[in-house]
Amino acid sequence: MNIGTGLFAGGAIIAMVALFVAAKDRWNWRTVAMRGLAVAVCAIAIGWLSEWAWTWYSERPFKQSELWGVKLGDPLQDVRFKKGLPTEERNPETGLSYIYKLSESALASVRFKNEKVRGVILYGVQSDSPYRELQGIRFGDTSKQITDRFGDSALITSSKDGLTRLYAFPDSQIFFGLSTDKVEIFGIYDPSYPLPVGVTDRDEKQ
Repeated sequence: MNIGTGLFAGGAIIAMVALFVAAKDRWNWRTVAMRGLAVAVCAIAIGWLSEWAWTWYSERPFKQSELWGVKLGDPLQDVRFKKGLPTEERNPETGLSYIYKLSESALASVRFKNEKVRGVILYGVQSDSPYRELQGIRFGDTSKQITDRFGDSALITSSKDGLTRLYAFPDSQIFFGLSTDKVEIFGIYDPSYPLPVGVTDRDEKQ
Protein backbone atom coordinates (compact mmCIF):
# COMPACT_ATOMS: atom_id res chain seq x y z
CA MET A 1 0.00 0.00 0.00
CA ASN A 2 1.44 3.37 -0.99
CA ILE A 3 1.10 6.64 0.98
CA GLY A 4 -1.79 7.91 -1.15
CA THR A 5 -3.79 4.71 -0.71
CA GLY A 6 -3.12 4.76 3.04
CA LEU A 7 -4.28 8.34 3.36
CA PHE A 8 -7.44 7.56 1.38
CA ALA A 9 -8.21 4.49 3.50
CA GLY A 10 -7.56 6.42 6.72
CA GLY A 11 -9.80 9.27 5.59
CA ALA A 12 -12.56 6.84 4.67
CA ILE A 13 -12.42 5.22 8.13
CA ILE A 14 -12.52 8.59 9.86
CA ALA A 15 -15.48 9.67 7.71
CA MET A 16 -17.37 6.45 8.54
CA VAL A 17 -16.77 6.90 12.27
CA ALA A 18 -17.92 10.52 12.10
CA LEU A 19 -21.03 9.50 10.17
CA PHE A 20 -21.83 6.81 12.73
CA VAL A 21 -21.47 9.25 15.66
CA ALA A 22 -23.64 11.87 13.94
CA ALA A 23 -26.41 9.51 12.89
CA LYS A 24 -26.31 6.60 15.35
CA ASP A 25 -29.68 7.53 16.86
CA ARG A 26 -31.47 8.11 13.54
CA TRP A 27 -30.33 5.26 11.25
CA ASN A 28 -30.83 1.52 11.47
CA TRP A 29 -27.15 0.60 11.38
CA ARG A 30 -27.85 -3.11 11.15
CA THR A 31 -29.63 -2.55 7.83
CA VAL A 32 -26.93 -0.13 6.65
CA ALA A 33 -24.21 -2.66 7.51
CA MET A 34 -25.98 -5.49 5.66
CA ARG A 35 -26.50 -3.34 2.60
CA GLY A 36 -22.88 -2.18 2.71
CA LEU A 37 -21.72 -5.80 2.95
CA ALA A 38 -23.90 -6.76 -0.02
CA VAL A 39 -22.47 -3.89 -2.08
CA ALA A 40 -18.91 -4.91 -1.16
CA VAL A 41 -19.53 -8.57 -2.09
CA CYS A 42 -21.08 -7.52 -5.43
CA ALA A 43 -18.15 -5.20 -6.16
CA ILE A 44 -15.63 -7.98 -5.45
CA ALA A 45 -17.58 -10.45 -7.62
CA ILE A 46 -17.83 -7.97 -10.50
CA GLY A 47 -14.08 -7.23 -10.23
CA TRP A 48 -13.20 -10.95 -10.26
CA LEU A 49 -15.50 -11.66 -13.21
CA SER A 50 -14.09 -8.70 -15.13
CA GLU A 51 -10.53 -9.90 -14.57
CA TRP A 52 -11.44 -13.46 -15.58
CA ALA A 53 -13.20 -12.21 -18.74
CA TRP A 54 -10.26 -10.03 -19.74
CA THR A 55 -7.79 -12.89 -19.17
CA TRP A 56 -9.92 -15.25 -21.27
CA TYR A 57 -10.32 -12.66 -24.04
CA SER A 58 -6.64 -11.68 -24.18
CA GLU A 59 -5.40 -15.30 -24.17
CA ARG A 60 -7.87 -16.78 -26.64
CA PRO A 61 -6.49 -18.15 -29.94
CA PHE A 62 -6.84 -15.67 -32.78
CA LYS A 63 -6.28 -15.46 -36.51
CA GLN A 64 -2.68 -14.34 -37.07
CA SER A 65 -1.48 -12.84 -40.33
CA GLU A 66 1.89 -11.36 -39.33
CA LEU A 67 5.09 -12.80 -37.88
CA TRP A 68 8.62 -11.36 -37.67
CA GLY A 69 7.29 -8.15 -39.20
CA VAL A 70 6.20 -9.93 -42.39
CA LYS A 71 2.54 -10.30 -43.36
CA LEU A 72 0.83 -13.00 -45.38
CA GLY A 73 0.27 -11.64 -48.88
CA ASP A 74 3.17 -9.17 -48.73
CA PRO A 75 4.78 -8.76 -52.19
CA LEU A 76 8.31 -10.09 -52.58
CA GLN A 77 9.66 -6.58 -53.07
CA ASP A 78 8.15 -5.46 -49.75
CA VAL A 79 9.95 -8.31 -47.98
CA ARG A 80 13.24 -7.29 -49.54
CA PHE A 81 12.57 -3.69 -48.53
CA LYS A 82 11.76 -4.65 -44.91
CA LYS A 83 14.34 -7.38 -44.34
CA GLY A 84 17.03 -6.83 -46.94
CA LEU A 85 18.71 -9.49 -49.05
CA PRO A 86 18.29 -13.03 -47.72
CA THR A 87 21.20 -15.07 -46.44
CA GLU A 88 20.11 -17.83 -48.81
CA GLU A 89 17.60 -18.13 -51.62
CA ARG A 90 16.00 -21.45 -52.54
CA ASN A 91 13.78 -22.36 -55.47
CA PRO A 92 12.12 -25.71 -54.72
CA GLU A 93 9.15 -27.01 -56.69
CA THR A 94 6.82 -25.68 -53.99
CA GLY A 95 7.95 -22.09 -54.53
CA LEU A 96 10.64 -19.53 -53.76
CA SER A 97 12.03 -19.28 -50.21
CA TYR A 98 14.11 -16.55 -48.59
CA ILE A 99 16.24 -17.72 -45.65
CA TYR A 100 17.51 -15.17 -43.13
CA LYS A 101 20.07 -16.03 -40.45
CA LEU A 102 19.02 -14.35 -37.19
CA SER A 103 21.76 -15.78 -34.96
CA GLU A 104 24.02 -18.82 -34.74
CA SER A 105 21.03 -21.05 -34.00
CA ALA A 106 18.04 -19.10 -35.31
CA LEU A 107 16.65 -18.76 -38.82
CA ALA A 108 13.65 -17.11 -40.42
CA SER A 109 12.21 -18.48 -43.64
CA VAL A 110 9.78 -16.59 -45.85
CA ARG A 111 7.92 -18.71 -48.41
CA PHE A 112 6.37 -17.23 -51.54
CA LYS A 113 3.71 -18.19 -54.06
CA ASN A 114 3.39 -16.04 -57.17
CA GLU A 115 5.84 -13.60 -55.52
CA LYS A 116 3.60 -13.08 -52.51
CA VAL A 117 4.18 -14.35 -48.97
CA ARG A 118 2.34 -17.57 -48.20
CA GLY A 119 4.22 -18.51 -45.03
CA VAL A 120 6.72 -17.31 -42.43
CA ILE A 121 8.65 -19.83 -40.33
CA LEU A 122 11.00 -19.31 -37.38
CA TYR A 123 13.59 -21.88 -36.30
CA GLY A 124 15.48 -22.05 -33.00
CA VAL A 125 14.75 -18.56 -31.70
CA GLN A 126 16.30 -17.94 -28.27
CA SER A 127 14.44 -16.96 -25.11
CA ASP A 128 15.69 -13.36 -25.25
CA SER A 129 14.18 -12.72 -28.69
CA PRO A 130 10.93 -10.76 -29.10
CA TYR A 131 9.83 -13.56 -31.47
CA ARG A 132 10.40 -16.37 -28.96
CA GLU A 133 6.73 -17.39 -28.82
CA LEU A 134 3.68 -17.75 -30.99
CA GLN A 135 0.36 -17.15 -29.21
CA GLY A 136 1.77 -18.34 -25.90
CA ILE A 137 3.70 -21.38 -27.22
CA ARG A 138 7.50 -21.26 -27.02
CA PHE A 139 10.34 -23.33 -28.42
CA GLY A 140 10.71 -26.45 -26.29
CA ASP A 141 7.03 -26.64 -25.31
CA THR A 142 5.18 -29.94 -25.69
CA SER A 143 2.21 -31.14 -27.71
CA LYS A 144 0.11 -31.18 -24.52
CA GLN A 145 0.78 -27.49 -24.01
CA ILE A 146 -0.36 -26.86 -27.58
CA THR A 147 -3.60 -28.81 -27.21
CA ASP A 148 -4.25 -27.26 -23.78
CA ARG A 149 -3.94 -23.85 -25.42
CA PHE A 150 -5.73 -24.46 -28.73
CA GLY A 151 -7.86 -27.55 -28.15
CA ASP A 152 -7.95 -30.77 -30.16
CA SER A 153 -8.79 -29.20 -33.54
CA ALA A 154 -5.23 -29.43 -34.90
CA LEU A 155 -4.52 -30.99 -38.29
CA ILE A 156 -1.66 -33.34 -37.39
CA THR A 157 0.91 -34.66 -39.87
CA SER A 158 3.45 -37.25 -38.70
CA SER A 159 6.69 -38.50 -40.21
CA LYS A 160 6.96 -42.19 -41.11
CA ASP A 161 9.41 -42.85 -38.29
CA GLY A 162 7.05 -41.16 -35.80
CA LEU A 163 9.66 -38.74 -34.44
CA THR A 164 8.33 -35.49 -35.88
CA ARG A 165 4.86 -33.94 -36.17
CA LEU A 166 3.24 -30.81 -37.47
CA TYR A 167 0.28 -29.31 -35.62
CA ALA A 168 -1.60 -26.92 -37.92
CA PHE A 169 -4.54 -24.67 -37.00
CA PRO A 170 -6.07 -23.29 -40.23
CA ASP A 171 -8.56 -21.03 -38.43
CA SER A 172 -5.68 -19.27 -36.64
CA GLN A 173 -3.31 -19.57 -39.64
CA ILE A 174 -0.53 -20.94 -37.44
CA PHE A 175 1.42 -24.19 -37.11
CA PHE A 176 4.03 -25.82 -34.87
CA GLY A 177 6.68 -28.37 -35.77
CA LEU A 178 7.75 -30.79 -33.02
CA SER A 179 10.52 -33.36 -32.75
CA THR A 180 10.45 -35.87 -29.87
CA ASP A 181 7.52 -33.85 -28.46
CA LYS A 182 9.36 -30.51 -28.30
CA VAL A 183 8.53 -27.45 -30.41
CA GLU A 184 11.42 -26.77 -32.79
CA ILE A 185 9.74 -24.49 -35.34
CA PHE A 186 6.58 -22.44 -35.65
CA GLY A 187 5.04 -20.11 -38.16
CA ILE A 188 2.06 -18.62 -39.94
CA TYR A 189 0.64 -19.67 -43.28
CA ASP A 190 -2.08 -19.04 -45.81
CA PRO A 191 -4.43 -22.03 -45.39
CA SER A 192 -5.56 -21.75 -49.01
CA TYR A 193 -2.17 -23.35 -49.82
CA PRO A 194 -0.51 -26.44 -48.35
CA LEU A 195 1.66 -26.00 -45.27
CA PRO A 196 4.97 -24.33 -46.20
CA VAL A 197 6.93 -27.09 -44.40
CA GLY A 198 6.76 -30.86 -44.24
CA VAL A 199 7.80 -33.60 -41.83
CA THR A 200 11.09 -35.37 -42.45
CA ASP A 201 12.19 -38.78 -41.24
CA ARG A 202 15.29 -38.76 -39.05
CA ASP A 203 17.21 -41.03 -41.42
CA GLU A 204 16.51 -38.62 -44.29
CA LYS A 205 18.24 -35.82 -42.35
CA GLN A 206 21.47 -37.80 -41.99
